[in-house]
Amino acid sequence: TLRVEPAPAEIQKPPEVVAENPAARRARQPKSRARAVAGAVDQAAPATTPPETGGKSPRRRLLQVLCVSGLLLLIACTAKVFLSSPADPDSTSSDGPAHEGPVPQAIEAPQVAEQELEEASNRFLELGEQILDAVDEDGTFPAAVVSGVELPPENRLSWLAQLADQHAGPGAPRVDWSLPWNAPQNEPFVRRRITAFQNPRLTRLTGADGFPATHFVGVAGLGELAAELPAADVRAGIFGYDRRTRLEDLHRGASQTLCVLGVYDHLGSWAAGGSPTVRGLAREPYVNGPDGFGTGDVDAMSVLMADGSVRSLSRDMDPRLLRALATTADIDGTDDLELDRGPRLTPREPAPDDWAGVPRTGDTALDDAPLEPEFAPEPELPAVRKFDLVRSLQQPILRFDQPRGKPLSEILVSVAELVGASIEYDREDLGPAAARLGEPVALKLDNTTVGDILSGLLNPAGLTYKIEGNHLRIIRREDP
Repeated sequence: TLRVEPAPAEIQKPPEVVAENPAARRARQPKSRARAVAGAVDQAAPATTPPETGGKSPRRRLLQVLCVSGLLLLIACTAKVFLSSPADPDSTSSDGPAHEGPVPQAIEAPQVAEQELEEASNRFLELGEQILDAVDEDGTFPAAVVSGVELPPENRLSWLAQLADQHAGPGAPRVDWSLPWNAPQNEPFVRRRITAFQNPRLTRLTGADGFPATHFVGVAGLGELAAELPAADVRAGIFGYDRRTRLEDLHRGASQTLCVLGVYDHLGSWAAGGSPTVRGLAREPYVNGPDGFGTGDVDAMSVLMADGSVRSLSRDMDPRLLRALATTADIDGTDDLELDRGPRLTPREPAPDDWAGVPRTGDTALDDAPLEPEFAPEPELPAVRKFDLVRSLQQPILRFDQPRGKPLSEILVSVAELVGASIEYDREDLGPAAARLGEPVALKLDNTTVGDILSGLLNPAGLTYKIEGNHLRIIRREDP
């Protein structure tokens, strides 16, 4: 919980008040009043005043007394106004109205953003630890998909699914590696939302396939078909369908080779093989561009290097250098950046001879021109994929078993994750039925859909739902 204490507002005071502290002003105030009273007495009883020496008449002295008394009264009133003003911090009680100065959110927002950035970096680091543990155990980085299965790579279970199974606790759902990732038998395994695979800075938690998504993908190299490249190809990265990469295969070193990138678009299940979990750099700009790479920053993105460190790459970075970092081959163009010195890779203008005479892995030499990846003749992916709520509600669920114990409002949060969209409601609009949201419910369904689960939870409470744009709204069942 953030505790924000806004700084006291600057208070400008009149020169005569600034010169004194509040205690001095309060000490001065009674004296002013006493003088004013004395003046009034002088005014009321001029006959008792001893005669003025020096030739001044009683009438003239009376005028002087009136002027002095009026001046003292004016000073006393002015001092009282300033002393009682709410702008004075000493005159504001602790239980008075809240200070109407700078809004606390203006201070809190950067702190929240900093916490989210730190949490996102921690998830990169956690993922890096799991990957390096696998390297220590197997001698290689994980393959992009499970091997030894007669299925297309896109239908196999992914490298993230392997990590999820290795680090699962007792009682976790079992997985059948020989079946497609979205087979009904694997539903309990792949339907789980794994926070370690998601970026806390992003709000989209479900992919276009309707399953809990990942915001992290393995770097396959260069081009859309990079995961299919052989290990000897200069465009190959760490992750591939039919190749396993060793630490010694990273010719520039692990600290200068990209391992995992964050994604914000074209999301899919963490258990699915293919582009939801492994991607190559295909289209510029690579940061927040059409490939969907990004971690929530406008002008940069966080990345996980093969040594387990987390870096931040600028959007303005020379794309040739970023392509070089995405490969395991010894492609020049990054040596002068000294990547290990800081968390950010500073962009620079490319030198004309950066790529001159760069050797390819093997005996063949590259041309003097910059390396250009070969793209597959496939239609270009849209920058933003429209989310289909109807399709998401039709997702098949092998079994849903919710024993009584949780209130309906809490269960709706879990259902919203299955749908991939927020579920909203207004208690005033729901009327008496709103009280049912706090009551515990139970529901057990087999061979069902997400939409049927939602209806089964809402109907006993006299509620239903409707689609509103990109979210669902709960309404009373008799409402249109």
